[in-house]
Amino acid sequence: MPAQLIERITDQDRCKALIYDTNRFSEDPLVVDKMLLFVAEIKGHTDEKYINEVINWAPILRNIDITTNRQTIGEFMYNHLVDHQLLHDKTERKLTNLIDTNNEIMLFNNYYLWPLIYTCHLIIGEIVIVTTFTKHTNFNSFLKEFINLRQQAKDAKNEGLGQFCKLILNQAFGGDALNSEKMHFVHGDTDSLTQAISGNPNRGPEQLFEEIFKDKGFFDRYKDGVFSENGKK
Repeated sequence: MPAQLIERITDQDRCKALIYDTNRFSEDPLVVDKMLLFVAEIKGHTDEKYINEVINWAPILRNIDITTNRQTIGEFMYNHLVDHQLLHDKTERKLTNLIDTNNEIMLFNNYYLWPLIYTCHLIIGEIVIVTTFTKHTNFNSFLKEFINLRQQAKDAKNEGLGQFCKLILNQAFGGDALNSEKMHFVHGDTDSLTQAISGNPNRGPEQLFEEIFKDKGFFDRYKDGVFSENGKK
């Protein structure tokens, strides 16, 4: 969901309070809706007592650099590469299932990190920073409305309205996000894609929209009404 950066937290107690917040188990939608989204930069590993439970499908998927030498991939695999005249003793980037963060700092959003902790027994050894974001939930109701409207149009064989709804939905899902003039790539991996609104590449996320608005006064007057229920400030 679209969201706005709130804060980058380095205080360890506050970081742990967010990561281990017991409200994540709540079934009360009012409680859940008030929880913040976050991305945590952490280093961790699977509890050794539970390695056999996750070894068949290691839960951390990442593209990492692997050196295909004997020490790294083992005697059997190394001999296989040599015997079949395959490339070896070089560094390649591979999609890999891991049971730890490979002794590196990795990023996880809260919806990925929580199952790792409470289902896959991940132990967090180091927390670098936790970045919090607002939760924009109006997009969900917007999608449901246009999906239902499109289905009604198809049932009524109203091709014009159905095509209109399809175009609106396609644009909402991908049009702006794929427009490189409006967005720029920040970070990508097999499980995530982070883009930012084009601004000043020499400033961090604290710049928000400051570098792209031509009329700051206009933005300040109407920014609170952009996502309101009735479209008014």
